[in-house]
Amino acid sequence: MMELSSLILVLVLVPTGGFAHVSMKGKMRYQLKSLLYDLTHSRATANKQSQTQDQICEDQAPAAKCGDGKELFTDGYMFDMVKTVLVYKVNQMNNFDQKFRRLKTSATRIVGKGNKSQEFQDSAQHLLNALGGDRNKPKCLAAIDTKAIDDSIRTLDILQNCTSTIKISCSINTTAFNATDREFFEKCDKARKSIVNITDICGQYDENNLTELCLKYECWKESSDMVDQFKAENCLKLLIKAEKEITRTNKADCYEKFTECKKSEDDAIALINTCGDSRTPIMSNFRSMLVEDEDNDLNDYLDD
Repeated sequence: MMELSSLILVLVLVPTGGFAHVSMKGKMRYQLKSLLYDLTHSRATANKQSQTQDQICEDQAPAAKCGDGKELFTDGYMFDMVKTVLVYKVNQMNNFDQKFRRLKTSATRIVGKGNKSQEFQDSAQHLLNALGGDRNKPKCLAAIDTKAIDDSIRTLDILQNCTSTIKISCSINTTAFNATDREFFEKCDKARKSIVNITDICGQYDENNLTELCLKYECWKESSDMVDQFKAENCLKLLIKAEKEITRTNKADCYEKFTECKKSEDDAIALINTCGDSRTPIMSNFRSMLVEDEDNDLNDYLDD
């Protein structure tokens, strides 16, 4: 029973020092591996040496049998079941939670960028005006050579195509993640939360009381069945596939195209100053608006 209590305890307590550069999940894994190593080796040693007082007391106590009639401690059944559930909770439940949050965030940002597809048309029109209003017959007041005109036409073409480019790139890949998939993952997430909650409840029973010990067993048995069901649904496997496609491919392509349009918008300001005539307005707060939007884009990357 001491082994069981130690296993549960180590999965809920995190040290305040010694792991300054390790993530929360990493800390818990280090603890778990350390405990399991100690338990494995302590068991092997105990078979060769005299029993400790705690082991003697446990051996003298009547074998607890609950539910399916298995002796909970003499065959290690209780410990093995709890260990399996808690290891899965630490590794896979946390993994599912993080990936599902990332998937939803990525999808929201892709849609957000797509909603900005029209924002580059004003810049395109200002640049066209600076070139005399006719793309096929561009004029540049300061164009001693043709480079300024060539650059302006290239930038103009990009900006004029930004609306369609962003609409395509910044649309959710419904093959990888659609309304049905989201409903399925929400159901999986609900199951994940139930598993996390029930394991917290299971750890509150007093295992020194035979009645509560049997309640504890039934609680862990239920949590074990819930974990098996979660695995059978392939929740994590399917989520990993969807999250990878949306975050690493769909969002990456969207951001690449959006960034290209933003850069062209920046280039347009210099080109308008170079070629512009008096009919082309350049708002004093135009640059500050771009900077603010760029800061938001940077925050998006940092948050990921």
